[in-house]
Amino acid sequence: MPAFERVNRPCGQLSLEQVIAGLKDFADMFRGRLWIEVMLVRGLNDGEEEITALTAVLKDLPVEKIQLNTVTRPPAEVFARPLEREHGLHQAEVTKYIATAGVQARSCPLPAKIYPGGHSGECGSSEIDRYSKEAY
Repeated sequence: MPAFERVNRPCGQLSLEQVIAGLKDFADMFRGRLWIEVMLVRGLNDGEEEITALTAVLKDLPVEKIQLNTVTRPPAEVFARPLEREHGLHQAEVTKYIATAGVQARSCPLPAKIYPGGHSGECGSSEIDRYSKEAY
């Protein structure tokens, strides 16, 4: 099962292409501030191929901010694991990679440890801001 379906669980009739087309249509007609959130799950959508495909979609959307998240609380599914520094692309690298699409980036450190209650004590996200003149 492709990463998009595993992370987002769309209804059976909804394809990734339809979601992307819907995002583009909505962004074209919406006049407010549009932010996008992306959940990155270790071993599922954090590889170079997935990040390259994600970047290709995000760079064409007229959004103000892109927030990259990873798992920081106890997940509903056992396969949902947080990004970690020692496994593949970690979040700062992902932020830098996506920032090459012409956006400014701020990176929060990944949780050094996920505590038993699910709270990491640290930020589990990064933000990419298209319109700021400088990185956060």
